[in-house]
Amino acid sequence: MHCTIDDPCHAVLAKAVRKYGIPFDWRDYTLVISTTSCVRTDAHGGTYCRGEDRAILPDEKPLRLFKELDKQGLKPMFLLRRKEFVGEDAKRAE
Repeated sequence: MHCTIDDPCHAVLAKAVRKYGIPFDWRDYTLVISTTSCVRTDAHGGTYCRGEDRAILPDEKPLRLFKELDKQGLKPMFLLRRKEFVGEDAKRAE
């Protein structure tokens, strides 16, 4: 799947659904970016990790967002979720 850094989310989403053979309309899905940040909590090597998921709005540029988060060390990854499972973020993305 080829996407450019300037492709909007709705274009990336349509390509992903086609590429992976998902038998539903791409508009039934939301592209979510998940990040994880870890911090050392003590001198003995204890670590605390926190994860966060956020729905990407249709006109946002997912690859640009991914690169920005990666530069911050937040280990981003994309998730494809049916809108009924995403909740309020998906409703805002419509």
